Amino acid sequence: EFISPTWLLFTLCLSGNEKKISPKKISLFFIIPLLMILLVITNHYHLNPRLTENAPFPTLTYTRGTVAWIGISYAAFCLVLSLFLFASMYVHSTPTFQNQALVFSLISLFPLIGMILTATNESLYHLDLAPLSMSISGIFVIIGFRRLRILDIMPRARDVIFNGMEDCVLVFDNDGQLIDYNPQAKRAFPEIKDKSIGLFVTAIFGENSFVTEMIKQDSIKKNNLLIKREGVIYRCQMQKLYDSRNKYVGKIITMQDYTETERMLKQLKKLATMDFLTNVYNRRYFFELAEKEIVRSKRLKKELSLILFDLDEFKLINDTLGHAAGDEVLKSVTALVSQRLRKYDIFGRFGGDEFLILLPETSLAQANILAEGLKSILENAEIPYK
Repeated sequence: EFISPTWLLFTLCLSGNEKKISPKKISLFFIIPLLMILLVITNHYHLNPRLTENAPFPTLTYTRGTVAWIGISYAAFCLVLSLFLFASMYVHSTPTFQNQALVFSLISLFPLIGMILTATNESLYHLDLAPLSMSISGIFVIIGFRRLRILDIMPRARDVIFNGMEDCVLVFDNDGQLIDYNPQAKRAFPEIKDKSIGLFVTAIFGENSFVTEMIKQDSIKKNNLLIKREGVIYRCQMQKLYDSRNKYVGKIITMQDYTETERMLKQLKKLATMDFLTNVYNRRYFFELAEKEIVRSKRLKKELSLILFDLDEFKLINDTLGHAAGDEVLKSVTALVSQRLRKYDIFGRFGGDEFLILLPETSLAQANILAEGLKSILENAEIPYK
């Protein structure tokens, strides 16, 4: 009486539904079996055993009353529900664990068939087929343990973790064949199809793919690669897989969505290097770049010029119109100056209304022409404010 509900509990745990099982619910599973045992002990008349006629050996036939049919129905319900859960597990599992789900389904199926044949009197000489069907299921249990190692890794629990990961995961054997992948990897790689399991990396991704390159390399030389696909930036890593005997058996490639991290790093870099108001380099970072440019100019024996300028009467603007007006002036000035500079010129704010421009490969005469031009532009500029 206890086998069917116990097997259903095992099925629920194995299929990833263990969180739905509370101690109170577990006790409910065994109310009917306990009631059946109590009735069998206290009532010897509802069974009405008798010998089966025309049988080559003595067998007993029982008269099944209402209580007996309740027990049979409950046991059948537990087995049918277990069969359904394992079938669902087979459909939704990755190929790696579908064989295990199939074995569990067969273990649930044979006792159910034996119970139906016995309950409907369709068994030969009205034999009770429950022990025989349980023995057949036992054979499949042994096969599962010895061949498929069904409890080494809980398939459903593994699938929940593997499929629920935000990272993309690709698993390859040591020959470069795709062994497994999660749904996130399939979304990142449209070239992965349902029949891609077992194909070589080159057949799926091509010869020039970074995945192929990572799988083919013997040592992990290019780890933490940043790859952009479909507008998403991924950080790619590769790890070698070893079995329990420390034998190399394959590789795992994981791809972490790095888009938000990359955006934040760029923002942090900007905050660390740029003046927040004028959007030119701040003083610290300007001198850091300037030191490198001075070294480069000396090495290449190139000319290097520097323009230092400030804004006359800027304090008057702050005092009469307020600091908000002064901020607008600073932003407009840097925008006007930036339009006249080359991409490799270094423009920074020295402090307050003072600015620096470092001009690589520029003579003093050329720098003077630029300075006079900028002075003229700023003298004639009109900056509207409110």
